[in-house]
Amino acid sequence: MMTSTWTCARYFFLLTCLFCFTGLSARNIDKAVKETLALGTPNSSMEVYIISDWFCSSCKRNEPKFKTLYDELKSKATFFFIDYPLHRKSANFTPYHLSFLKNEKQKYFDARQALLSLAEETEDPRDEDVINLVEEHGLRFKELSFAEVAEGNQFFEDVLKSFDVHATPTVVVVNDTTGKYEKFVGGQIKEKAIQDAFKKLNKK
Repeated sequence: MMTSTWTCARYFFLLTCLFCFTGLSARNIDKAVKETLALGTPNSSMEVYIISDWFCSSCKRNEPKFKTLYDELKSKATFFFIDYPLHRKSANFTPYHLSFLKNEKQKYFDARQALLSLAEETEDPRDEDVINLVEEHGLRFKELSFAEVAEGNQFFEDVLKSFDVHATPTVVVVNDTTGKYEKFVGGQIKEKAIQDAFKKLNKK
């Protein structure tokens, strides 16, 4: 039985408490979280971060580009889909998103589209809503512990800080070996430009 829906206030209050009292930090959770949330090619030196908000209209318009980029580069890069809750209610979707990232990698884009559709209907998803999504789309859902959600959210925040992200949608292409990256924001998100950046950064 799933617990009641997370609210923004409760979520961030508990998140603060967890990190205050357990001493968790980006340094000791980063690698493990990256491994569990990664899509595409595991442990590739090339990484692509797709950063969005569940209620961002520009993000929704760019969803086909995100899927195309993933299909074209998944054999060469590790992908991360990052929540940046600029809309105050977007955090309500993060626990469900994290669960699908961890447990439904093969059907991730089906799960993503299902959550986007749910965001069109409500800002406050209930457990029953997600159960219906899972049944309707043939998805797997496993409720995460609070610690798992908190670690995932901290990883999202670390990514935003690392690449100085302040808007959605944003795509960051990174060579994790050299530390070099290129960032594309809003109207800069064009498939050819990102592909060119990928090729340039991936040169030996």
